[in-house]
Amino acid sequence: MKLCPPVIGQDYGLAEDIETFIVTNRHEGEGLSPITSFPCFVFVARLLIDELAVRDVITSRDVEVVAWCELYRSRSDADGHVFD
Repeated sequence: MKLCPPVIGQDYGLAEDIETFIVTNRHEGEGLSPITSFPCFVFVARLLIDELAVRDVITSRDVEVVAWCELYRSRSDADGHVFD
């Protein structure tokens, strides 16, 4: 996922801003394509590697989790903390 504008890298002790993040499920057996139940609990991680495009597999050593998030069906559901 590309962010625009990027996250300021200095907040994470980095010289460069962070433009790319990985979003993945926190719970085993859940998927993001398609999301089957809401909210969908995810990790947001920044890449620690440069060659993502040539990788078939990303390991936990290749990323740093920077947030735990919840994805909701709509803004209204998020505001009301609505579960399926």
